[in-house]
Order: sequence, then structure tokens, then C-alpha cells
Amino acid sequence: MRGQGRATTKVLGDLENLRTAAPRWYDALMDNPAIATKAQDNLDRLQKYGMQKARPDYVKFLKIVANGGLRDLLAKVQKTGAVGLPAALAALAPREED
Repeated sequence: MRGQGRATTKVLGDLENLRTAAPRWYDALMDNPAIATKAQDNLDRLQKYGMQKARPDYVKFLKIVANGGLRDLLAKVQKTGAVGLPAALAALAPREED
């Protein structure tokens, strides 16, 4: 079942609140190359395993972020809406063990 974009819309609203409250932190997050790298790593891992159990919305999300980062993701959502994308931004946050 395809989502309605509500969760993604909420995450994007939270990002807008961050942009207003702490613009430097927002810019640091949006321009962090580790996020695009992590998205590409996740996409590569899915492809390595034949895309088994890969949700189409998550794959779409990974491709957008891997190719253009979070700013590109936001631009695409502003242009076409959040429907069809998961609220998976937190999943791309770099972890200490990465």
C-alpha cells in the first residue's frame, strides 16, 4: 500500500522549523555529504542482494538523496509533493560505526 505522504510532510515541517530556529545547523545537515554517501551505500547494498524486499518508495528516496543530497530531495518534494516517499530521513543519519 502506498502512503499518503503525511509522515514525509511532517519530517519536512520539522526541517523547516530547524531552518528557522537554527539556520546554521539546518545548513550543516542539508549540505552534509555523509548523508548522500550513506544513501548510496544503502542503495548499493540493496542492489547487491537483488533488491529483495526493497520498498519502491525507499529505493526512490535513496536514489534522490544519493544523487543530489537532501536539498535535491526537498526540491523534488516541493515540485511534486511528498506522496510516494517514505519518512526515512532519520535512517540516513550517519552512525558512529559507519
